[in-house]
Amino acid sequence: GSELGTWKFISMQTNISSTFEGVQSGMNVKVVTTGDYTTTNNGGTITFDDPHMSFAGLTYAVNTTAKAAMYMNDILIRYTDLRITGSQPPTDDTGEYEKFRADSIYVQSDALSIIDAGGILQSSGIGFKLRWNGNQMTMTTHMQQIRDEEYMGMPVKANIDATAGLTLEKQ
Repeated sequence: GSELGTWKFISMQTNISSTFEGVQSGMNVKVVTTGDYTTTNNGGTITFDDPHMSFAGLTYAVNTTAKAAMYMNDILIRYTDLRITGSQPPTDDTGEYEKFRADSIYVQSDALSIIDAGGILQSSGIGFKLRWNGNQMTMTTHMQQIRDEEYMGMPVKANIDATAGLTLEKQ
């Protein structure tokens, strides 16, 4: 298959694991969340015109529940459901991509983001493995970010690990 041409954005399937670690009242606190979701309210197109990749009206929403485990000093104190909601407003962007093998590309664009328990996971450069099935193409990537942020009112070190697969349909 070939990535060249215009593709309708069908959905994104995501698997996320996030760990947030900090200190509260002198105790080590760790929250581990895990979840899977498929985006809804999907729209827009992605066009590949080597070496450019253009997004037109790319949009989606997430409304799901992740599992969260909270530990204090390495003792499990709570296991609960955690709502993950958010949306990608319609986005237009053009970036460059480079093809490495028949099934691998590296994209430089800010238009692709993943919604997680800590907010939005975004990268300006992402590698994808491509797979074709009839008139559909799946772009799969793995992203990891380690960052300092605030979670439940305390400063934490966040480690977010996500695998996402974008399903596209040839136009």
